[in-house]
Amino acid sequence: MPKFYPGILSKIPDIFFKQNLIDIVPWGISLDGFTITQPTNWEVSPNGHGLYLYANAAALQNTQGGIYSKLIFGPILQASKQTSVEWYIINKAGTDTHEFYLFFSNAQELTPGATSHLFGFKVLNNAIYGINNNGTAVTATNLSATIAAGDRLRVEVNQGVNVKFYVNDVLKATVTTTLPGAGQYYSAVSLKDTQATPTGLYFVVGRALILRQN
Repeated sequence: MPKFYPGILSKIPDIFFKQNLIDIVPWGISLDGFTITQPTNWEVSPNGHGLYLYANAAALQNTQGGIYSKLIFGPILQASKQTSVEWYIINKAGTDTHEFYLFFSNAQELTPGATSHLFGFKVLNNAIYGINNNGTAVTATNLSATIAAGDRLRVEVNQGVNVKFYVNDVLKATVTTTLPGAGQYYSAVSLKDTQATPTGLYFVVGRALILRQN
């Protein structure tokens, strides 16, 4: 049966109770410890429920707002261990022309870098992709799913073996190439409004759960 974690408004799947909780990132409470990028006509802030990323209709095309952690979370990935990270999408509205990223990287960045070790998700015009990199190239895997309010996106890294991507507890893909290495990682969330004439767009991300096998 699904369980509830005190102070967190969203369900936590049973898989997370089979691993050791490393951290819960409650962006809705505070962004202390994160570097914030907030362009003109954007809002990037905690709203009591989650991280609020909003580009209003006056925002310029291809501007990007978001956060990345000032300090490393780690060690997130350990050799031959399994690590799971799940992000919860509280809400999403506005234009469907966008890039949205939820990921962990060994570099402080808003967009997944070609030379970074990383893992997480990319949402391109509502289509969900799993992303991972071993420092040589980003592998983006189409998960044949579209983003919606209430979605839970989970990545499971079996270090040195594979990366598995889940949407609402359903396994969508298993990737065995460009696997991120063991080590310490930064957390990042970002949104880019790519509409030629922006009309407004926002996401609210509830939290991230980080768990690792003993």
